[in-house]
Amino acid sequence: MLFRSVTTQNMRGTVTVQAVGNVPPTVAITNPPNGVVLSAPAAMALAATAADSDGNIANVKFFQGTTSLATVTSSPYAVAVSNLAAGDYSFSAVATDNGGLSATNAIAVHVVTPVPVVLSGLQRPSPTSFQFNHSASVGLRYVMQRSSNLTSFTPINTNTAASNTVTFFDSRSEE
Repeated sequence: MLFRSVTTQNMRGTVTVQAVGNVPPTVAITNPPNGVVLSAPAAMALAATAADSDGNIANVKFFQGTTSLATVTSSPYAVAVSNLAAGDYSFSAVATDNGGLSATNAIAVHVVTPVPVVLSGLQRPSPTSFQFNHSASVGLRYVMQRSSNLTSFTPINTNTAASNTVTFFDSRSEE
């Protein structure tokens, strides 16, 4: 800092001059979402965005816990993660700018061993609808599909299991 005192015609004032410093970068993990539940053995792309308002991003380092996964020096900032066994994991991305400052963002990922899907309560409430229950692992996404020939399937619903038994009802007429 530079301080300068000025006296002019019985007036006094102080001027303070401050040098603009390096501003830390920003980083955000964009994939997967924080708290996601995946099925073991899990595979995913761990991806992040990073920016620096007063310079450039030098690199983004990805970590699983304290273990370094990769250092990526240009966008897109991403690394493949695979073969995750059932358990809870923490992942982080650390962006470093050309001035040496850094920022960190972290997420949690839950990996579960899925229960076998068992159908029960199969019903056809009307000629154009059907309903059934299926076992599920809480937090996992399930995609319901339809086929008129058992070779080509069309997704008709995607849901995330909120309980160990999920009821599915479809009232659309067959295609």
